[in-house]
Formats: sequence, structure tokens, C-alpha cells
Amino acid sequence: LSLQMPYMIISGGFNIDTKVGGKNADLPLMTELGATKGKLSQIFTTPLPAIEVLQRLELKGWKVISSAAVPSGEILWTLHKEAPSAPPMYNEKFG
Repeated sequence: LSLQMPYMIISGGFNIDTKVGGKNADLPLMTELGATKGKLSQIFTTPLPAIEVLQRLELKGWKVISSAAVPSGEILWTLHKEAPSAPPMYNEKFG
């Protein structure tokens, strides 16, 4: 059983770092985004602007399904990625 979830929330805005993952984040993806874990928190942050993070994630199969602005000026995006299809079961494959 994998802890990898098909949803991700990122937050960012203009001229601020982008928060891209929590304690169960995909570590290779965080490395690819140049994200580092905070010293006092479980949140990964990248210096990349949010638009670049969104573009890179879309190339990896992530799709924005919701967005919202919060009073602090940050914008939140919820992304979803389809789970890879499992190989067919024996009876599905051979009847």
C-alpha cells in the first residue's frame, strides 16, 4: 500500500516562494522542483514561481482541479493526478 496520494495542494503568489508538498510528499518530485523541507515544518518550498511549478507539474500529469485566493494574498491550487493503471487480473486477461 502506497502513501502516495492522487491530490496535491500548492500555494504561492507573486514574488514569493511556492509551497509544494507536505510530510508525505514525493521526494524525487520535490527534488526536481528544487524544493527543500522547512527546518521547523514538514512543508516543502521551492523558489520557483507558482506558474512555473504548475507548468512543470502539468508535464508530469498533474491537472489543476480547483483554485482559491486567500486574504494573505496567496493563491491555493488543488491538483489531481490519475493513478497509474494496474495490470489486469488473470481472469480479466484470459477470461
